[in-house]
Amino acid sequence: MSQLTDSDPMAATPGGAAAPRVTTPVGAFLVGVVTAGLGLGVCTVSVLLLWIAAPAPAGGPAGALHVAADLWLFAHGANLERTAGPGAAAVPVGVTPLLLVAVPVWLLYRCAQHALSGAADGTVPRQAGSGTGPRAVPVRAAAPGAVLGRFLGGYLLVAALAVAYAATGPLRVEPFSALFFVPLTAAGTVAMVAARTIGLRTVLPPSDRLRRIRAALPPGVRAALARPRRAAALRAACAAGAVLLATGVLLVLTGLAWHAGDVRLGLLRIAQDWPGRCTVVLVCLLLLPNAAVWGAAYALGPGFTLGGGSAVGPLGATALPAGLPPFPLLGAVPQEGAGSPLTWAVAAGPVVAGAVAARYAARPARAAVAGVRDAARHSGDAPAGQRRARAAVARLLRWNRRATATVAALAALWCGAGAAVLSAVAGGALGTAALRHIGPSWWLTGAAAAGWTAAVAVPGALLLREWYLWRGLGRSPLAQFREYRSGRGQRREARAERREKAAESRAAAQERAVARAERKARRPGPAHGSRRRTGTGTGPAAHPWHGAGSRRTRWAELRRVSGGLSAPVTPGAPGAQGASDGSAAPDGPAPGAPRPGAGPAPEWPGGVGGPGMD
Repeated sequence: MSQLTDSDPMAATPGGAAAPRVTTPVGAFLVGVVTAGLGLGVCTVSVLLLWIAAPAPAGGPAGALHVAADLWLFAHGANLERTAGPGAAAVPVGVTPLLLVAVPVWLLYRCAQHALSGAADGTVPRQAGSGTGPRAVPVRAAAPGAVLGRFLGGYLLVAALAVAYAATGPLRVEPFSALFFVPLTAAGTVAMVAARTIGLRTVLPPSDRLRRIRAALPPGVRAALARPRRAAALRAACAAGAVLLATGVLLVLTGLAWHAGDVRLGLLRIAQDWPGRCTVVLVCLLLLPNAAVWGAAYALGPGFTLGGGSAVGPLGATALPAGLPPFPLLGAVPQEGAGSPLTWAVAAGPVVAGAVAARYAARPARAAVAGVRDAARHSGDAPAGQRRARAAVARLLRWNRRATATVAALAALWCGAGAAVLSAVAGGALGTAALRHIGPSWWLTGAAAAGWTAAVAVPGALLLREWYLWRGLGRSPLAQFREYRSGRGQRREARAERREKAAESRAAAQERAVARAERKARRPGPAHGSRRRTGTGTGPAAHPWHGAGSRRTRWAELRRVSGGLSAPVTPGAPGAQGASDGSAAPDGPAPGAPRPGAGPAPEWPGGVGGPGMD
């Protein structure tokens, strides 16, 4: 019994409470191995069932296992190659069924979440058996980053073995694509688990360079990427993307119903027995999400191609290949020819997606309006109620027009990015030459999705915000517009008064600067004229203030401050006046004057020493 208690992930502690499950690095590695084994097992069971049900199966059980490994790697996004014989050229197979991708992604998500839930810092007591009875043994739990790293290591080890096994045969996997896409799919799913469970900052803390880059961003960009706006934009983008995919599914089902006869004949021609027909129906179900993405691209406008330079869109279908296989899903493709008002009506899908994104982008403003209304209803005169009312008003001010428009624009960008990724995954190659690429163009589809969503969501979110303000707080946008129009004259007069006051302030500042400079120039110099004439080097004459460059700089500054009203005065010029008429005299000896102490004192205009010797 003690062994069963030790293996229980929620074993009882000595106090009787259940101890939390602890994940160790070795346990996380084993969980990754088991996860990969479960995915391989699902593909193997499905392929073996179809192989057993086939009346004349090609190859033996080894071939079926080989196909199962190919399908498992194919579900991660890796490309396959098929050959008709030993000397035939390899033909690529790159259209990955999106419903098949859901199997490994779901297993990765659930198992990584299970492994990560037992990661904790510190030690946790757990029961351990001994000769004298149970005792508590501290078991150290691994850090979340170590758990996810060991989990990925175990998963990718099994994937590497599967790549080595499936790299040969008539249907084989491309090793380079598998080495790129399998780790990318696994790491992306694990990162999503970490973001939803403990946060990516816990596993991958931001570096100093990333912090510096974020600090260097403009304040508006940092505010747009803040967590509340980012979360609201993500919800709006997901809602718009769901509407676009629903539009694609509706178009596919409508096309299949419209051409039901052709679909039935194609199914009967491509498979002669019931096991083969069931296999074809299963493949159609696996490719139904791909067809939904193609339908969404058709509704957005860019459409898709079936190879050979063909183009299928709401404006028409041109240059369709002549030898298309009788695959049932291809029966939903419209006939070659120009578009009609019926095909143009598919533009209603992107418009509805933009409207849904606008509704989700305006939801935070709606909640803020409801908070203001409830706070005003229950605030009263109590200090707590007043604080609650102020907090509600501050929340409404945070979700202003700019914030609402920013959320709608971010939702459009993320919706376009998601459409581009799905379009790139939903298409691919089914051969060479004409079939080198089939499906929608990823960049055209992403740009169209972002453009449609932004064109409808941004103004729609702003209108919904004003509607919520009107219905919730009685603030009519028309009344606000009339108030704005009526106050334009007053605002114009206020701006003119502010400009006049600013000009008067600048003029007064200039007058004060000129008066201060004049007083400074008229200030009498020190009475130590003898020290000036002795030339000892310690008096004012030896200070840089009395140099020729300093004098020119002072006069130039006075002329600049006074607006150029005073004429330039050159020391020693004939027009320079002395101190007798109140003007400033040059505060230094003229060029060519005898040095102090070398002869009789020079005669300065206005007296020995002159004014302005400060």
